[in-house]
Amino acid sequence: MTAEKVDFRFGKAYQLSSQKVIDQIFTQGRSKVFHPFLFKWISVSDEMETMQILFSVSKKKFKHAVQRNRVKRLMRESFRLEFGAYKMLSFPKSKICCVYLASEIQNLEQMRRQMRSFLLYISKTER
Repeated sequence: MTAEKVDFRFGKAYQLSSQKVIDQIFTQGRSKVFHPFLFKWISVSDEMETMQILFSVSKKKFKHAVQRNRVKRLMRESFRLEFGAYKMLSFPKSKICCVYLASEIQNLEQMRRQMRSFLLYISKTER
């Protein structure tokens, strides 16, 4: 019996960069807070679309770019590790913005726990 290999890659196809879509998410999208994250998203009905996500960290809370980049790296890593398991399921096609709310850098395990909670939440509510 062979186990299926889980793909943990997080490539360009998953990165949200369209300004039009980002504006649409912030004006029409749904939102939910899983501290330290604020998630805003819209569902996409087109089967050709892929799930995409944007990570954002406030310049007001983290003055130095080094700190903001560190937080974004941790956010991407927590998403990459948790989303790998959900790729196997029929995960809803969504465009997601993830905003970091805390004023201190949290560790990877805390971020993974909240990212897992959000992914479970969105997979249950968006079906």
